[in-house]
Amino acid sequence: MSSWVRLTSPIFVALACLFQSLPLHGESFKENFSAGIAYEGVLIHYGLNARWAAELRYLRDTSNSDSGKLLTELYSLRGYRYFQRSGRLRLYLGSELGLIQSWASNAGAQASGQALGAFAGSEYHLSQRVSLSFDMGPAIIAATEKTTHTRDAGLDFVVNSALSYYLF
Repeated sequence: MSSWVRLTSPIFVALACLFQSLPLHGESFKENFSAGIAYEGVLIHYGLNARWAAELRYLRDTSNSDSGKLLTELYSLRGYRYFQRSGRLRLYLGSELGLIQSWASNAGAQASGQALGAFAGSEYHLSQRVSLSFDMGPAIIAATEKTTHTRDAGLDFVVNSALSYYLF
């Protein structure tokens, strides 16, 4: 049997989750607890009530730099304030606080620091349990290089997207 048909294949699992979670009449959406994938990372989202939610997020990025391959990791906590739902769409505002670690392969350089951001975005429910979210906003990122103790900080504009599956 080919690998794409196996019950353990990621495509089969994703399709099973999507079809199992198609909305019933009246479109009652699950919004309490979800796990998801973001661009270059994963997340766990917990709805505190209809208006407020918290999220733990891990993101990992690799890029090329003058010092060789650069690996960056972000561990963050996000807070969400949701607004009134309009059909399948929910708008939100939020803030994020995170820890950043970075390594350059050729130079052996390491840096660590913090990130603080604010964002505005939307979440669109594709089905009762599956949603797609997109947000953007400014973030202040400050890091210190471990060998030279050089500190650098700057303001960046960050764009995030995620696909979430609400477990309940």
